[in-house]
Amino acid sequence: MDESALRCPHCGELADGDTDELLARMRASVTRCRDELSSPQAVIAADEERERATMLSELEQLRGEVHMLRGELEQLRSAQRALVLQAAQASPVVYTQPYEAESRARFRPFYKRIAPPRKKGRSRNRMVIASLSLVLLALSIVCFFLPWVNGETSFTGFGALTYLFGFSDGAGAAYSVYLSEVVGVHVFSANETVSNLCRAICSNLLLYGTPLYAASLLLGLPLAASVPGRVRIASWHRFFAWLAFASSALLFAMISWASGFAGVSVWFLAGGIADFLRGVLLIFYRGKWEYWGGLHN
Repeated sequence: MDESALRCPHCGELADGDTDELLARMRASVTRCRDELSSPQAVIAADEERERATMLSELEQLRGEVHMLRGELEQLRSAQRALVLQAAQASPVVYTQPYEAESRARFRPFYKRIAPPRKKGRSRNRMVIASLSLVLLALSIVCFFLPWVNGETSFTGFGALTYLFGFSDGAGAAYSVYLSEVVGVHVFSANETVSNLCRAICSNLLLYGTPLYAASLLLGLPLAASVPGRVRIASWHRFFAWLAFASSALLFAMISWASGFAGVSVWFLAGGIADFLRGVLLIFYRGKWEYWGGLHN
């Protein structure tokens, strides 16, 4: 075998021919490998591989640190539990002592706000306003039995009630005459249909407004129970006082519509004004007890 022949680096065989062509191929192969390794894609891939290896190593390092911190935390918890158990075994049990007088005095203003109302003596406010309102109510009741209309067709509130309940003689006859001779013939409009409608409205409001007025006066009588200053029922007093005034105002409008303002008697006006003043007085009527720490009515 010729020793001057070259061995192929790939297959290991000896080249017994011309080696120039073999050397040229080998040189071309080495040049191509060098170009591939020195290309940008190869450099980027190598950098990415190096960064990935660095990140993996840092991640493993962080995992180790986390594991170490967990161990230290468990040691601290164990030590804390041991200290708590040791302190519980060493120290005696101390119960909470009740509040002293100074502590209760400091928190007393807060107790006053939520404390239930405490009844005290009579209320001068209720005594004065209930007495005045009762006087006005008595005046309204007296005016209910006095003439409401001036002239020959005069009637009273009591007469209207007796007519409503079927008593057409005596006081009820005067009211019947007023309905037939005043309201029944009054010309409210040039149109006969409109006039008849107005007559029906006026008659019905007079007929049914009178018992409403009488009921509101009677239901205002519990004012007498509030005169001593202990009974309150402020809402009851206010409601029926203003209901009586509204009823009297409605009756005044109907009588003025049928007979004119001059036909309304002074007694009826006095009763309506008394109802209004009673309602205004009861606005200032104090119906609730004050709480602890506040001034009583």
